[in-house]
Amino acid sequence: MMSSGNIVLLLCVCLCVQFAAAQVGCPSGCSCSTNNAMSCRRLYSFPTYIPSHITTVYFYYSNLTEIPSGRFHGRPNLKTISFTYGSIGTIQSCAFSDIPASVTFNRVNINNIRGGAFSNLAKNINRQISFSSSNITTIESYAFHNLTGLNNLIFTYAKIFTIQSYAFKDIIYSRTLRMQYTNITNLMSYAFDMPTYSFQSSQISRGSVMNIGCNTLEELTSVQYLTTPCNCDKVELYRRGTKFSGRQHCFAPNQLQNLNPGSISQCQRPSVRMPRACPGSFDNDGEDTGVMTTIRPPITPLRANCTREQIRLQLANQNYREALACFRFNFDMSDNNLSFKFDMFLN
Repeated sequence: MMSSGNIVLLLCVCLCVQFAAAQVGCPSGCSCSTNNAMSCRRLYSFPTYIPSHITTVYFYYSNLTEIPSGRFHGRPNLKTISFTYGSIGTIQSCAFSDIPASVTFNRVNINNIRGGAFSNLAKNINRQISFSSSNITTIESYAFHNLTGLNNLIFTYAKIFTIQSYAFKDIIYSRTLRMQYTNITNLMSYAFDMPTYSFQSSQISRGSVMNIGCNTLEELTSVQYLTTPCNCDKVELYRRGTKFSGRQHCFAPNQLQNLNPGSISQCQRPSVRMPRACPGSFDNDGEDTGVMTTIRPPITPLRANCTREQIRLQLANQNYREALACFRFNFDMSDNNLSFKFDMFLN
C-alpha cells in the first residue's frame, strides 16, 4: 500500500509530465496549454511554426515586423487567431489563405495589409474577420479577395489612411460588411468591387471619409451618419444612387487635406495586377495543386434566390461550398444550426 508521501510524489510527477508534454513543440516565446491553445507575448518576430494540434492562437503586446506568408497554412484545426495590443509591420500575401479560423485584431497598429493577405477563404461559413480600435496605414488591392460565405467582416473604431482600388474584391454569399465609427482618409475608386450577391448587408456608418473615389460608397447597401466633404462630389454620390440615411455631416474647411474634388465624376476603372495565388490554392479544375498558380476565378454565381433544384444540382456535382453558401445567403442562419436547416430545406 502506497504511503501518502508517495502518492503526492506520483501526482507531482504526473503533473510535470503533462506540463512537459504540453510544452513540447511550442515555439519560443509562446506557451501551449493542454486545451490546445497557444499564447504568445511580447514577440518581435513571428513564430517559425504553429503546432498542428493547436485550435486557438493568441498574440498579446507583440510588435511584429510581419505576419509571413503561409505560416497558418495546413492547420485545419485552427478556430481562432487573435491579436491584442501591439503592432504589425506587414501582413504579407497569403498570410491568412485557405484557413478555417476566425481572425481578430484589437488595438493593433498595422502598416500594410498586402494583396492576397486574406484570400481563398471558403471553408468555414461561421468565420469572422474583425479589426477593432486599430490603425491601418494601407489596405492594398486584393487584400480581401475571393472570399465565400463570411459571417462578418467588421471594422469598428478604426483609422485607415488608404484603401486601394479592389481592396475588397470577389466576395460572395456573405452576411455582413460593416465599417462603424471608422475614419478613412483615402477611399480609392472601385475599393469595393463586389457583385450584388456579395453581402446581405454592407454598410459604413458614424465615421468619415475624406477623399472619395468613384464606385465606392455607391456599392454599399447603406451609408449612415457619415462625415464627408460637402462639395460637388457629394452631389455626384447622390446622383449615382448612394444609399444615404440619417444625418450626413460635413468636414470643416480647415479639416480637409490634399483633397482631390471631381474624382467621382471623372471615373475610369483602374488597371491593377492581381497577385499570384498562394501555395496550396486551387487550380481552375478545383484541384489542390500545392504550387503557385494563377488566382482561381470566383464561383460562378447561382441566382440570388436559389431554388431547391439548383442547390440539389450543385450537391449532385459535389459543389458543396457553392450550394451551402447559396443556401446560407438566402436563409436566416443566425441560430448557427446550419446542418439541420440545410437538411430540412432539401427534404
